[in-house]
Amino acid sequence: ITDAAGAVLQVVPVSPRVAPYLNIYPLPNSRSLGSGVGENRAQQFQPTNENFLTLRLDHKINDRDSLFGRYTFDDASSVSSEGSAYYEWRSRAETRQQYLTLVGSHIFSTEWVSTYRLGYTRPVSASNSLGPVIPRELFFVPSSLLFGQINVPSLSVMGPSPGAPDSKVMNTFQFAGDVIAQRGPHSIRFGAEAHRYRMDTSSGSQNGGIWNFNSLESFLQAGPSGTSLAVATPGSSNRRE
Repeated sequence: ITDAAGAVLQVVPVSPRVAPYLNIYPLPNSRSLGSGVGENRAQQFQPTNENFLTLRLDHKINDRDSLFGRYTFDDASSVSSEGSAYYEWRSRAETRQQYLTLVGSHIFSTEWVSTYRLGYTRPVSASNSLGPVIPRELFFVPSSLLFGQINVPSLSVMGPSPGAPDSKVMNTFQFAGDVIAQRGPHSIRFGAEAHRYRMDTSSGSQNGGIWNFNSLESFLQAGPSGTSLAVATPGSSNRRE
């Protein structure tokens, strides 16, 4: 371990169990921060793609009845940084939103008009972490979809977001109907509206495990003391409906 000027402060033997994990960290390419820590800088790209369309159809059935329908579709994907705390890992987000609306009206007379509306919405979002390829034998939980995290004081967190991958699916059904009565300069409107919501969510919260060390020295020595591990119970699920 050296200081910012490069002078040796302490010699810490590296445990053979830790050496493969040290290879995951990128080599410093910028300034030295001291205490054995160096800075690595790199460019990040955040591409985004989106496809969007809206369709509308109006139809007059007769002099008293008319309706229109509208459908909206929005599909997007993007890649963004997970923040400086998750070096080398990025988040890929995918969303798809669909909205369908049907509105009709009926004229009973010059004084009575009714309308009804049916709607359906389905916003879907999912995200996952992108990062370097980690050999399966280094996973803390072999059955996990993603590598876990290594937390060392003064170092950026090594590993993907603990909640990845995650997904959210919302289905919403709507119905509304009302009647408008007009009598001279006065009018009254009354009706009813009902909504039904269904949300399905899932996440990989801590499925890969989070290994915490209380110092850089402890990490290099494979943590003979001052370590903790947080991991989801094997076989548990974070899916909610």
